Amino acid sequence: MRCSGPGCGAAAPLVCANCGSAAYCGKEHQRAHWPEHKPRCSPCGVRQGGRLGDRLGRYLATRRAVEAGAVLVQEWPLVVGPPADAPADAPADAPLCLGCHGPLAAASASARRPHQRPGCGACGAPVCDAECEKLAAHSRWECAELARRKAGRARDRSRAVLPLRCLIGVRSGAADWKAFLELESHLERRRAAAVWSERQRQIVEVLRDGGLTAADGSEDELVQRVCGVLDVNSFEVRGPAAAAGRPGPPLRAVFLRAAMMAHSCLPNCQLAVDDHLQLTVRASCDIPRDAPVYYNYCELLETTARRREHLLEGKYFECACPRCGDPTECGTHLSSLWCPRCLSGLVVPPSAGERDEPSAPPPAAAARALRPLPAAAAALPTSCSRALTRRSPSSQSSSWRCTACGHGVSARAARSALQRCSEAWEEARRGDARRLEALLARLSRTLPPRHALQLAVKQVLVALYRDAVLSARRPAAHALARMRDLCQEILDVLEALLPGHLSRLKGTSPPPLRVCVCV
Repeated sequence: MRCSGPGCGAAAPLVCANCGSAAYCGKEHQRAHWPEHKPRCSPCGVRQGGRLGDRLGRYLATRRAVEAGAVLVQEWPLVVGPPADAPADAPADAPLCLGCHGPLAAASASARRPHQRPGCGACGAPVCDAECEKLAAHSRWECAELARRKAGRARDRSRAVLPLRCLIGVRSGAADWKAFLELESHLERRRAAAVWSERQRQIVEVLRDGGLTAADGSEDELVQRVCGVLDVNSFEVRGPAAAAGRPGPPLRAVFLRAAMMAHSCLPNCQLAVDDHLQLTVRASCDIPRDAPVYYNYCELLETTARRREHLLEGKYFECACPRCGDPTECGTHLSSLWCPRCLSGLVVPPSAGERDEPSAPPPAAAARALRPLPAAAAALPTSCSRALTRRSPSSQSSSWRCTACGHGVSARAARSALQRCSEAWEEARRGDARRLEALLARLSRTLPPRHALQLAVKQVLVALYRDAVLSARRPAAHALARMRDLCQEILDVLEALLPGHLSRLKGTSPPPLRVCVCV
């Protein structure tokens, strides 16, 4: 390698220890080159082509071997705003402040402005107060445009705020916004889908009718492209909470480098966003050089069918990771049913020819997939007796079969059983602990203890028992014991699916265990 120092080019024995992409003839030239090199100094870089390029397109890969816990990416968002895909039943009378992104209802009910609906003095857009209207999140982006078009006081346009901010950025012609438009939008695939007409009605027409885009519709396709980039590449973050201990409102943010991470249901990294919305991606296991950085873009504790459906509808690809190709889901059986005929036996995966072909597994994925679950999970041994597993996770028409007794169940019957369980969960999910415990007993007739639906109920139960324990002067011993057991069951599944100890989900479970020990 040659020295990267200013005008040098000499032989360079000294290589940057962080990224390995720059070399120097000595410390002096390394220091001189640092201001230029710093923005690009990362153990990861964007790759395209090669062995994985046809499948992944552009993706983030390591430039050197990294250890578990190492920072892979650290960046600020290019843009943040209310989600464009906000639920249709979201309350329109409680919009977000476009300055601080906190709940506006809390601000309007505060002592400072108890009888006024907050609004920006320049454009009329919803903000908490004069301080918030000066914040860059609003003043830098849409304020001048809304004021010029007198569109800020019109009906709530919260879904259109983030696309409008992106459109303003794209019009600036800045390099980062050119990179934004290079992100995948799947424009042609979306054109024939329902999401196209939804975005047309909720965003494209709202911006055009407000005079914020060309009246002749010449910018309509650009807005659709922006919406596609946001839907496919943005991350959910949280705004400031209205009250202590309660999560803030959901927002969407674009991080240009993090958006390059490929997907796997067995990730090798962990993402965290701090209160200032700075994103940090860390390796959750040792990752070799030139390996993709894999992030899980769907719910971790969800069935294979639900994950694949989410990815196909929202990200426009079919996942072929080792977990999706394994009907046992790495031995957790999150998608399995009890066999309706036999009461013993092993659930074995289908033959290799019946599986999806696992392509380019993330580092250590195979080892995690074969590792037995912790012995503490006595409720469901690794052998998983009496369970029924899908023969082919990718096919909605494939039959389910218990290889212990040979009994087969049609995919329609299996889906019907799962639908009944889901309906029972929807009816009982807002009930008290007693009702949810009764639901678990009902579900256990059909679902093994580690099924995704069972785990969803158990997570709610943990929260209910935690609240009861923390609010009681003398917590009941049975509540403590039950909370501990539920936490351990959830942790066992996380141990099987996640390398290391950096998971956000895993971080939510140990506190109840510590409470059980300390109280």
